[in-house]
Amino acid sequence: MGRKKKEVNLDSISAEDLIKSKHYVNNNELREELILCKQKDELTEKAVLMFKQIAERLSMKLKYTNPMDREDCISQAVLDCMMY
Repeated sequence: MGRKKKEVNLDSISAEDLIKSKHYVNNNELREELILCKQKDELTEKAVLMFKQIAERLSMKLKYTNPMDREDCISQAVLDCMMY
């Protein structure tokens, strides 16, 4: 018996829904969003939000003496993700 794949309409998912989910970024949703971005030849707001969530979660693993350093690292990580 195989599992049925649950189809998700990505257009109906808001930023609040992404934050409330069990995993802060779902691999399948990120992959689908990146495919959509490649087709449109531009990043969507949802993709940028996902990149930012990943960067913010990773920044929690480090200790910063200055909160501005954390914000700078998050901004640089999002920019790096946007380049690829």
